Amino acid sequence: MLYDLESILKRLTLLFQSIDLTPSSLQQEIEHVYEKLEEMGVKNGVALKSFFDKLEENDIFQGFNLENREEGETQFNEDRKEILTSTLFFIKGRFDPLLNHPILTWMRESFEHRLWPP
Repeated sequence: MLYDLESILKRLTLLFQSIDLTPSSLQQEIEHVYEKLEEMGVKNGVALKSFFDKLEENDIFQGFNLENREEGETQFNEDRKEILTSTLFFIKGRFDPLLNHPILTWMRESFEHRLWPP
């Protein structure tokens, strides 16, 4: 699950390193990350799906016996919820003020050619 989380957060890192950064793309990507994080709460990502695909019926993963799997899965789901909630809370706390900042709002409206008068 953490690999999936890392791949989503990496999008933000790459966004801010991009030379094509625009106010509109900034808002779209940040909102996309919000959606992906919320989606992870109910849907497994690529890495987690891969793990479950490799997990055999007798709870053996690549030669390792995963004992007490039922108990561990319950704890995992609780941890997953806490990690995603905390990450989303932190990211929104960081980026919502940026997205709602008057200068960025003005720049989005000024540079967006679809909003220009005819």
